[in-house]
Amino acid sequence: MSTLQHKQLTFNKNSTLANDGGNISSDGGLVLIKEFMNRIGFSSILEEQVKLTDSRRNPDHRYNDIIEHLFSRISLANQKMSQRTD
Repeated sequence: MSTLQHKQLTFNKNSTLANDGGNISSDGGLVLIKEFMNRIGFSSILEEQVKLTDSRRNPDHRYNDIIEHLFSRISLANQKMSQRTD
């Protein structure tokens, strides 16, 4: 298994991910999930496959952005649950 020392993120070029041997916090886990989703083109897949009619006036967030956020939170929750059972 390889270890992560320093890695520039593809979804945010201004951020660098570094692991100096400590545990990953829940926020750190979300960063890793977001990076994975960006690398596989999750947003593009979602745009192509999910067509929702949005009748809201001046929404702050698009439905697909909300779905992407929920998916990342669910992924993190599943990761935490599997760690508890190990």
